[in-house]
Amino acid sequence: VGAGMFAATVAGIYPTVEDAMLVMGQGFDKEYHPNPDVVAIYARRYKKYCELGDYIEQSIK
Repeated sequence: VGAGMFAATVAGIYPTVEDAMLVMGQGFDKEYHPNPDVVAIYARRYKKYCELGDYIEQSIK
């Protein structure tokens, strides 16, 4: 949807991206906040994810 908002602005359908957001955006049904009890777990998982990405990039060169 974000790309469509920018495209509509560039095409002149909306004068600003903010105007396109007001019309095309759907808002939020719920707001999520990080659970401090599991931050360390996800930090370790994200580190492994990044290491895997680095490994794959090196493997396909």
